[in-house]
Amino acid sequence: MKREKRYTPGNWGARAHRVLLNDNLIASCWAPRLPDECRHEGESWLDMREMTRTDREAIEAEQQANARLISAAPDMVEALADLVEEVEEVEEYELGNPDTLRRARAALAKALGQGGAS
Repeated sequence: MKREKRYTPGNWGARAHRVLLNDNLIASCWAPRLPDECRHEGESWLDMREMTRTDREAIEAEQQANARLISAAPDMVEALADLVEEVEEVEEYELGNPDTLRRARAALAKALGQGGAS
């Protein structure tokens, strides 16, 4: 079965916090939080930066993980759609957890904008 692709086709990739398609930016992932970089009285800018380094590194790691996840989305949609299609074709197939196929269908519908929540 041929599926209509409503997303930008191609080989998506991630570099730092950016999602790229052929080296062109298609999304940027910024963490919804920032480290507290207010300087205390007598504290230098360098001291403040050193004190917040761990927080900034954690935020950067989160941004990079989000970019990788987004860049993998088209591949995951295709793989999930193929898997659901194959499972539906095998009538005698029994899942260990019957909720698994329902969740797969719901996730696929969400990704394709075909479900209730988007």
